[in-house]
Amino acid sequence: MSQLAPSGWYTDETNPELQRWWTGTAWTSATAPGPANRQSPLRFEHLKPEVDKERRRARWAIGGVILSVLMYAVGLLYLLPKLNEQEAMLNQLEPNSAQWNDTASAMFMPALSVLVVMLIAVVTSVITVMWLMQSAKTAGELGIKQRISHGWAFAWFIPLVMLVVPYLMVQDLYAKRSAGRILATTLWVVVISEVVLELVVGHRMMWGIGIKATPVSILFLYILIRAVLWLSVIVSARKHHEALLDGYLSGTTTPVPATTEVSHYPAPLAHTAVGHPVSGVPQ
Repeated sequence: MSQLAPSGWYTDETNPELQRWWTGTAWTSATAPGPANRQSPLRFEHLKPEVDKERRRARWAIGGVILSVLMYAVGLLYLLPKLNEQEAMLNQLEPNSAQWNDTASAMFMPALSVLVVMLIAVVTSVITVMWLMQSAKTAGELGIKQRISHGWAFAWFIPLVMLVVPYLMVQDLYAKRSAGRILATTLWVVVISEVVLELVVGHRMMWGIGIKATPVSILFLYILIRAVLWLSVIVSARKHHEALLDGYLSGTTTPVPATTEVSHYPAPLAHTAVGHPVSGVPQ
């Protein structure tokens, strides 16, 4: 029995000017130009503006992540403990007494500051979402298969959906088998853990139980870890896309379409010469 050839690029049976991807067991729909018909790198020039736009939004996103950490530090480690302390004092005083009124008035500025911190946190989230939208669009233009349209980046603000859709989008910023996908998974494990802890802290606030220092400190630790991971994703995704574009422009790599198996071609045998017009494996 003849031995089948290993996975790789082989001359297409229907068009000798093309090569088709063989998985080792089946042909796929992915084709690429043969060595003598390599497409000009100039066809990828239109991708430069997309990568440049992602680079600019990445700078804003990095600033937004850093600012959000500072705002959370002020809100969780200073303002909330101060409000808790004043609320505890207020509960011990006679309502509408002079001291009670003074304490209630003193709570106004910290409470207003908390609202400002929350507003800034929302703004920084919008900045990050705008980066994610552009980065996902750039990834798709560069040939990385996208499971979800880049327009769904604003699912970040939809309850429950925010726990799934943005995670898939962050994963799809990277090609398959890329280390960036492990980074994306780690990020979302931290995000979900943080959401659970935020619900616990919010529940205690809602019912007037008070917030102890320990859960707040743990929450802030999660926020720090999440921030570091987000910064890593923003930087690594940008570098990943820049490297892909450089490869396309230099002609060393070529984007390959998504593959589906096709069976109407004879299987190549092990002795068949293998060509490698592009680097990598079809996504």
